[in-house]
Amino acid sequence: MLCGSYRGGGWLGIQCGAARVKILHVLETLSSRYGGPVSVLLALAEAQQRAGHQVTIATTNADHPRGIYREPGWDALGEVGVSVYYAPVQFAPLRFSRQLGAYLKRAISGFDIVHIHGLYRFPSTYAAWQARRQEVPYIVIPHGALDPYLYDRSSTGWLRFKRLYERWFDLPNLHAAGAIHYTAEDERERAAFLKLRAPSFVVPNGLDWERYRTLPARGALRARWGLGEAPLVLFLGRLHFKKGLDLLIPAFDTLRRHVPDVQLVIAGPENDDYGQQVRGWVHERGLQAAVHFVGPLHGADVVQAYVDADVFALPSYTENFGMTVV
Repeated sequence: MLCGSYRGGGWLGIQCGAARVKILHVLETLSSRYGGPVSVLLALAEAQQRAGHQVTIATTNADHPRGIYREPGWDALGEVGVSVYYAPVQFAPLRFSRQLGAYLKRAISGFDIVHIHGLYRFPSTYAAWQARRQEVPYIVIPHGALDPYLYDRSSTGWLRFKRLYERWFDLPNLHAAGAIHYTAEDERERAAFLKLRAPSFVVPNGLDWERYRTLPARGALRARWGLGEAPLVLFLGRLHFKKGLDLLIPAFDTLRRHVPDVQLVIAGPENDDYGQQVRGWVHERGLQAAVHFVGPLHGADVVQAYVDADVFALPSYTENFGMTVV
């Protein structure tokens, strides 16, 4: 497999499958509250390490969107021990970290390629800028951030700052990238309005099928939540405006008129006040006894939730890939 990247005015080919490659991944946080990008990155990094490459993750210890989830410093993750550097944050909104900046400036030239996850935060922006400055090949995976729907939602009010940040920092980084990594052809097509000069490729997110090879017996989470054998609709994902919960709650209310005993489980992290807004819609329709907010699920509980549910619902306005659907 040939990994192509742009360096110093020409294409740099790295034989990813044939030689040991030093790979640096950069993400703003590994907090599970950040959702899909974290699980995707952790699985990818571990798979690359198993393939014989030397993988490092540079991130912050921010617990998205506020607080911290671990002490700063180095750690090893997974069975193969992927090296992770957690840096403290001095300005939470941008995940600004002096220590992370110093590490990237000092160490980035020692890597063969940098894989940057996400946009609009200091870790990804500064990593791309240092890679450009030190002529290290880098790839950017936007994780759906370039979708026009999100653009429309972040072009008014104080969110106009996001557009200015993009113009000053992230667009130059995107134009100069070795490549943009999209996870679906539709994601690439929806970003075409930006007319990015960098080449692009589509590689879908990977999934570890081993965790689904042997499924648990039905009922464990139903028993924990006190749902018995009632028909169960499952929403599993971040409580975020793009996920379409404003569509799901009225749709579930309509369903209750035809299936009075149906229950809805909303499983996922709440990163801001949007969860309270969803609870307000539930209260307005008198659905408190039928809608269950259970928080984020991890590990075996995720598989158990799929097994226990009768219907899975993800009415998102936009998804670049949709790991929960897969």
